[in-house]
Order: sequence, then C-alpha cells, then structure tokens
Amino acid sequence: MHQLEFLFSLLERVPIGLRHELIDATCRVQPTLHHHKLAHDAIALSRLETLLKQRTGFTIIHGGPQHARLFLLDAFGNSARRVNFGQQSVVGTEIQSVSGWAPVPGIIQLSPDPELRQQFQRAWAKIKEANDGTLIVFGDVWNRVSQLHPEILNLAARCHVLIADDFLKPEDLVRRAPKPAHILSVALAREQPEWIRVTVQEG
Repeated sequence: MHQLEFLFSLLERVPIGLRHELIDATCRVQPTLHHHKLAHDAIALSRLETLLKQRTGFTIIHGGPQHARLFLLDAFGNSARRVNFGQQSVVGTEIQSVSGWAPVPGIIQLSPDPELRQQFQRAWAKIKEANDGTLIVFGDVWNRVSQLHPEILNLAARCHVLIADDFLKPEDLVRRAPKPAHILSVALAREQPEWIRVTVQEG
C-alpha cells in the first residue's frame, strides 16, 4: 500500500498530459464494444449491443485477420456485464493471445502447443455446466475440437455461444445451429486500418 501511495505521489508531479501517456503506455488494451476500433460505426455498434443481449443462440465471428476476430470476441466478453446490467456471466476458452491486450475474466487462455486438446478437455468439463443464459465464447479452438461440435451446438439452446475462427463456409454451420443464429464478418477498414468493420448477418 505504501508503495502505491509513493507511486501516486510521484505521478502527481508529472504534467497531466504526460501522466496519461505514461499510464496508457503501461496498461494493456482492454477490448470493449466501445473501443475506438469498433465504436467508429454507430449502426454496427448498436446491432452488436442488441446481439449481446441474447440469452441463447449461436453466433460466428469469421473473416480476418485473426487479431480482428479475437478483438471482437474479447470485446463481447468484456462488455457483457455492462450491456446486461451485471446479470450475465462469461466463460470460455481462447488461444493465448500474442496481441498484448488484457485477458477477459472468465475466459481460460490455452497454450498453442500439442497438448491443446487436453487443455480444452479440462476447461470443457466446467464450461458445459454453465448456467442458462451464460455467454460462452471460443476463440480459435473450434477447428481443433471437432469431436465436441455436437455438444457445443447443443449448448446454444440454453446459452449464447459465440465462436471466432477461420471458417470456409460459415453459412453451413449456422444452418445446423439452434436459433437465433448470426454471422459476424470482420475486416480492417480501408480508410483507417486500425478500425475493424463488422457486418451482421442473420443465419
């Protein structure tokens, strides 16, 4: 506690602009739907927040690049409690991010190594017991756990399952999933490559 007080006393002596720059440079990015990467498109933002209020269903995030898919996935995870007034839990797994942003509470980070399937199996034992209405997210693991696809699809009947991965034909998967089902296509904006464009399509 004394160390924190000492740190803050030092920061008080730093000019305001530089102080904010130092803090921002030290803290990791926290993806949210209101981050400037996504909030630049007010219409898409409104549709994404409406989608996040779903208590059941199946949603796919596809397109690229990979970091754009995972940023949107984590933005959903970090925004769920705010959009749903603290009433929605978030669980899931994703491949350990190399992007440098902060992990989402409730989402288990998996190491991209030969034991990934075993790691996922251990996490799955807890995920499949999630309460009704939970937001369940999977980042870049769907194509690696094909044996569990039927069970994951069944979860969408009582939870909102959100999957980000590289799909060749996302429409085929959405047709087999419990409704409501949606496809979110992501791409980097041409006019500003830091922005992420999101197109929402009902399945």
